Amino acid sequence: MSRLLIRIWEILEPSQARSLVGKVFQTVLIVLILANGVAAVVGTVQYVAQRWEWELYLFECVSVALFTVEYLARVWACTADPRYASPLWGRVRFVFTPLALVDLAAILPFYLTALTADLRMLRLLRLFRLFRTAKLARYTTAVDTFVAVFREKKEEMGLAFTVMLFLILFAASAIYFAEHQVQPDKFPDIPSAMWWAIVTLTTVGYGDVYPVTAAGKSVAAVVAVLGIAMFALPAGILGAGFTEEVQRRRRAQPRRCPHCGHVLD
Repeated sequence: MSRLLIRIWEILEPSQARSLVGKVFQTVLIVLILANGVAAVVGTVQYVAQRWEWELYLFECVSVALFTVEYLARVWACTADPRYASPLWGRVRFVFTPLALVDLAAILPFYLTALTADLRMLRLLRLFRLFRTAKLARYTTAVDTFVAVFREKKEEMGLAFTVMLFLILFAASAIYFAEHQVQPDKFPDIPSAMWWAIVTLTTVGYGDVYPVTAAGKSVAAVVAVLGIAMFALPAGILGAGFTEEVQRRRRAQPRRCPHCGHVLD
């Protein structure tokens, strides 16, 4: 039984799947996840939903059944990993890992829809079907790289977001004092003015709320310029972090012979 458990874990886990069966299983699962994402999107088109309603529902049932079997198999076989070796608490720890929670979120809404007749709740639960695409995080190194970059640059990102929050508060306060008397309905208080500050700092500028006084326009000009510079800061930090992480991973990889593929000393 222990040998079967280890074999199942090696097939299920991308880091352990070196056999042909494991690679085929991962490929099929990736295609199924992508197909579920496409089905969730096109299912919102009225013509498609009416024309292929039964086919879409059948596909969802089959997908959820396969994802459920996969999830239960992972919970059962996770004790093959030394980190979750305990038959009880090891499985409990595994269930609460981020990727296991994503797997649960991919199937749980389907079963919850059978417990409610509230149409608003049903629409909300159907929205969570898109969580199935998050299962791709288990089969790609891009998410690992993204997490590693954020972990490495967390202090710089924290400082950048702190400055952003300060700028939003400053911009909202400045526009409130400049425009409140002229447009009390648009800028009734500083919290309401934060909407304008956010869309202006992000250079979106929807146009639903805008200054009309000279002082307000001056504040808007300064805030717009600061927004271009300020929101480029996190992008620069993340860009540098990704470059450093990719270079670090390349250096960590063993060099191989271009002819035979063997690892070089």
